[in-house]
Amino acid sequence: DNGMSTMELTVALIFALLRKIPQVNARMREESWPAIPGNTLAGKTVGLLGFGRIGKEVARIMKAFGDTRVLGHSRSLTPEGAAEVGAECVPFETLLKESDIISVHIQSNAQTRGMIGEKEFAMMKRGALLVNTARGPIVTGSAMIAALESGKLGGVGLDVFDIEPLPMDHPLRRFDTAILMSHRGYATVE
Repeated sequence: DNGMSTMELTVALIFALLRKIPQVNARMREESWPAIPGNTLAGKTVGLLGFGRIGKEVARIMKAFGDTRVLGHSRSLTPEGAAEVGAECVPFETLLKESDIISVHIQSNAQTRGMIGEKEFAMMKRGALLVNTARGPIVTGSAMIAALESGKLGGVGLDVFDIEPLPMDHPLRRFDTAILMSHRGYATVE
C-alpha cells in the first residue's frame, strides 16, 4: 500500500532528523565517539499540512509519543475530523508558527505550488524541521535553501524535489541537516 509505505517513511524521516542520525552516522566514520545530542519527539508540536489518509496515519503515530501536540490543516479538515486522531484543526498560519516539525501531505496543483516559500519560512520557529514526502513544487526550493543557510530551518527530510532527479551539483546536497531520498518512499520490497 503506497499510503502506508509513505507514512512509514515520513515517520522515519521525522525521527532521523530529531535524533540527528545522519550526522552521527557520518561522524562515526571520522572520529571515535562523537557527542551529538538529538531531540525527543515528546513535548514537540507536529504540524501536518494535508490531513488525508497519510496525514491522518502520521497524526495517529505522533500522538503515541508522550505529550506530542499534533496540528492539522487542509481545505476539508474539520475540528471533529482532527479530534478523531487527537489532533487540532488550525489555520495554515498557526500551523507554521507553532510547529516544531512540519510534514507535507497535500497534492501539487496550481493552488499549492510554492505554498511554502519565503514568507512561510519566515513565520516558522527558528530551527523547525520540514519533511516533504508529497510533491517537491509545494515548497519553493530557493527559499528552503535560504532557510537552511540562515538556520531558520534546523533540517529537512525530503523524498521529493522541485527538480527531479536532483542534479549532483544541487545546493541541497551540501547540507548535513538535509536527508535526501530519491522519490522512492512508496517503494518497498513488499
